[in-house]
Amino acid sequence: MRRIARELAIAAAVFGVAGALMIAVLAACIALVPFAHYWIVCASIAAGYIIALAVTAFTIYIRGKNFQDGGDLPLKEIYGSEVGEEFSHGKIGIIVTDERGFILYQSEYLSQGVNLKVTGRNIAELSDRFKNLMENTSEAIPQTHIDIESRRYEVEYIKHGNLFILKDVTALKNKQRDYLNSAPIVAFARIDKYDELVTTTDEVTLSRWMNRVRDTLFDIAEGKYFIKSISSDTYMILGQFSNAFQINNGELDLISRVRNISVKGNEPLSTISIGAAYDYPDMASACDSAMRNLDMAEARGGDQALISHFADKSDYIGGKTESKASINRAKIRLLSKGLIDAIKGANLVLTMGHYNADFDSIGACLGIRAIAQSLGVNCRIVYAHENTEAECAKAFEEFCGEDLKKITIPYSEALGIKDSKTLIVLVDVSQPERLVYPNFISYDSDVDVAIVDHHRRSNQTFKRCVYDGSDSSASSACELLASYIENAPLHIDLPSRVATLMLAGTIIDTTRFRSKVSEPTFRAMSFLMNRGASTTIANQITKEDYQQFKEKIKFLQNTQKINGIICLAINPDHDEIVSPTMLAMVANQAMTISENDAAFAISRVSTTKVGISGRSNRDFNVESVLKKLGGGGHFSAAATTIESTDVNEVVSMLTDVLTEDM
Repeated sequence: MRRIARELAIAAAVFGVAGALMIAVLAACIALVPFAHYWIVCASIAAGYIIALAVTAFTIYIRGKNFQDGGDLPLKEIYGSEVGEEFSHGKIGIIVTDERGFILYQSEYLSQGVNLKVTGRNIAELSDRFKNLMENTSEAIPQTHIDIESRRYEVEYIKHGNLFILKDVTALKNKQRDYLNSAPIVAFARIDKYDELVTTTDEVTLSRWMNRVRDTLFDIAEGKYFIKSISSDTYMILGQFSNAFQINNGELDLISRVRNISVKGNEPLSTISIGAAYDYPDMASACDSAMRNLDMAEARGGDQALISHFADKSDYIGGKTESKASINRAKIRLLSKGLIDAIKGANLVLTMGHYNADFDSIGACLGIRAIAQSLGVNCRIVYAHENTEAECAKAFEEFCGEDLKKITIPYSEALGIKDSKTLIVLVDVSQPERLVYPNFISYDSDVDVAIVDHHRRSNQTFKRCVYDGSDSSASSACELLASYIENAPLHIDLPSRVATLMLAGTIIDTTRFRSKVSEPTFRAMSFLMNRGASTTIANQITKEDYQQFKEKIKFLQNTQKINGIICLAINPDHDEIVSPTMLAMVANQAMTISENDAAFAISRVSTTKVGISGRSNRDFNVESVLKKLGGGGHFSAAATTIESTDVNEVVSMLTDVLTEDM
């Protein structure tokens, strides 16, 4: 403010001097020039006025130019020498912009201390985060960290003055990095599905493979960290974070090395999963967290690591192979008993699936209701017609008939009756934001939660999760429920109509048994057939209509190819909004073409979002691709939505990720 006042005072002084000179000239003219020549006086007045304006404008220009040269005016001239020295000593810089974001001024610490000369540039060129701060409309704009030319700054924005205060925290960042690199880490590594290997592999082959795994693990650990075998299939690792794990191409070297171990040229027998925790205050809590992380890595399909920091989020690394189906009946029986015990202990069961519910979601809800009814526990399906696929809603409501209101419960009523003795069973979904009513519950809700899902789990868990029967190797949630009902410790009454809808759910999720099927899939479907499931009805209710067929063809006539094996099916009408289900159908249809190893369908799915649905064979990981764009799913089936209205922009983003991966 002092600077602005001074500039205005100088301009006013210049204008005053010029005006005084003009008045003096005018007085002389009046005294010396006859009345008949007063036109000369008028011309002199006009000329003097123009000269005064020109001198003032020139002065303002010169002063403004000096102002924009940056660093010409030290802070000590604005705030005083003591304040200026404190700013420099504290490594604090100041940037002032105009309303459009162009930098008018930068303090000497930025221009001289770190040689950052940015006056005259738009501040958004330094980082998009500056632009985001300027566009923030909230009253309290939070501090943020911004990296500029290899240095990190803690930035505070004062909106009414277009003022940015930058605190250089680069040294602190480097110290934190060094500290974390030397932080202690504890990890557990376990052979995936080892108990099945013991029963399905001959003893000599298994022994040779296990020896090679052990040799590999100890070779990698030599000179880097301590490793010890604590059971036949599990190893404990202790060391420093920077030395413990080498990450190459987005996965741990240890995991990729084990994945490629074979005996006598045969295919590798199994993979390995890792749970790790570092920078914890004590070893007991670190070990406990590492073991939980190992369980979660295995639950997501194995062949991956989950690493958590005490004060930060957890990170999944790996998961680059398709999950292998479990054929361990003992494990299935335990999972079945666990689900039955959880339901038996509740006064009321509310079950629900994901937003835009499909046959797998609705069929699995009916499976949960069948179990609850057999146990004498009241169960209602949280249902919304508008949040369910049209064909699925039609089939489900015809199935329920007059009992629809007894079988289902609307959102408002469900909220009113849920209490601490209610069990919420989530099927075909495990994230609150993706529920049929988003955030009906949260991770911190004080209510018991059970999960039956065939998608890979996120790194967050419910505070009161009493049961988790997830298995990412399964084709569908209906397959899992059919397996649990078949292996239940007591007879579960499964009506034929329920079995038919569960069969329909698996038909949809396996693209009519063309993808992600295994021996357990067919065994579960055989069980449903024995309980009266009708393949004729299931095929009939899952048929697509003519309009859907036309829509798919429209996408497939507008495709791009990457490396000849990846198909991008793009909606030619960039303004049309289609459902995520349609994108999945297009991607599935594209995978019926022989030369495609992977297919991605892209279109707008709302007024503000563009969706991508990916499908692949067992040689290409679409989950790892779409995870980089904020999505997730399975190895061979994944999806994401991106905040954008420009389809071409999203196609370009996807192409960049695919090119980088390949």
